[in-house]
Amino acid sequence: MEILKTHSESRPCKNCAATITGEINTFKWRGEIITGSLPELCPHCQKIEAEEQAKRQWREEREKKWISIVPPLYLHSDIARFPQPLQNALETFDPSSDIGIGIRGPSGTCKTRTAFQFLKNAYFAGYSVECTTSTKLASIAAGQWDDRPDPAHFSIIYDSPTIGQSNQEKLAQFARCRWLLIDDIGKEKSTDRSESALYDILEERTSNNLPTIWTLNMSAADLKRRQSKDRSTPILRRLVEFSHVILLD
Repeated sequence: MEILKTHSESRPCKNCAATITGEINTFKWRGEIITGSLPELCPHCQKIEAEEQAKRQWREEREKKWISIVPPLYLHSDIARFPQPLQNALETFDPSSDIGIGIRGPSGTCKTRTAFQFLKNAYFAGYSVECTTSTKLASIAAGQWDDRPDPAHFSIIYDSPTIGQSNQEKLAQFARCRWLLIDDIGKEKSTDRSESALYDILEERTSNNLPTIWTLNMSAADLKRRQSKDRSTPILRRLVEFSHVILLD
């Protein structure tokens, strides 16, 4: 490359109109005469644009991952159709809070859709999230000691985890993520393993100020009757005392 000449040049920044000044080279490259140019943005605006681009990329990556987290039915919801108490709670929701959200009410009152909206707000605020139903949680708890290879993580190179190991890791993720959603508590078949898993997760989370979003169709008294005497009160206390509970008619 042969530099033929150099001259000074100025131009306004495309965004803020600040003056950009620099040296411009005219050079010969592979038989062609090429003249350089000044950047369209000043250093300050270049930094802002780079930060905004990084934010857009982060948002796009989160959106792709969110699709893999949430059931398709709850990807899009019309918040205007939610009961007013749920709309009000969403408007004032603070993802940095260590207080969970409980929603109790009959079927058809948008409890699950609202719960996923809370979870979405926390996720796009940058927090780690997990979600499960009470029946799925019970199934995971029941399979903690299943020693069959896990087909979801099969590998011909590395030792594949067992179904039990995968389930134990999932329970650990439920216990340590920043925000956890448990939908339809009380719908599961109550067993010693399911109750123990639910209690252990709630105990770990409340001890570490990790908030939980949960929904419940039945009354507190009905939930207690479905669970064992030893665990019903401790489970209910960890749900109610560490959450802002929204009651729907």
